[in-house]
Amino acid sequence: MRIWLLLALTAACAKQPVEGPDRAPEVMKLGGTGVAIDAPGNWELSERGDTFRLDGGKDRKVWFTPMPVLAKTADDYYREECGKVARGPGVHEVTANGAFYEQCTAASESRDGKPVAVTYVRSIVRVGDKGMRCRFEAIGDATAQIAVCRSLRKM
Repeated sequence: MRIWLLLALTAACAKQPVEGPDRAPEVMKLGGTGVAIDAPGNWELSERGDTFRLDGGKDRKVWFTPMPVLAKTADDYYREECGKVARGPGVHEVTANGAFYEQCTAASESRDGKPVAVTYVRSIVRVGDKGMRCRFEAIGDATAQIAVCRSLRKM
């Protein structure tokens, strides 16, 4: 009984992402992947296998996954990803950190069936013969998540 109570208290006291204002960005390393990001200091980075999740609270999550980099240019990367779902023109470029970055708006539906615009962001950086991809989709303000994906870089 005491062990279950201790486990329950430990789980209840575990670090939770802050819903309030974001703290100043901090460098966060994605395990032993050789990749880093800048993220608000009160966001929580968790690892499951070779995938990472950055949690900034309700509706503010960013995922990082290893994958092959098939695109040779930012334009190619855009055609592979955003180009398939975009509604109108989007952004596709190479960041100052050397990552392919894309951002576009896609049409979707809310839970009550109303049309909504979804911000769709992907970036990928080469690390050796593979890549690490940053991705998220958001409805509404996604400024913090965009900054995270734009900061993706090799260490």
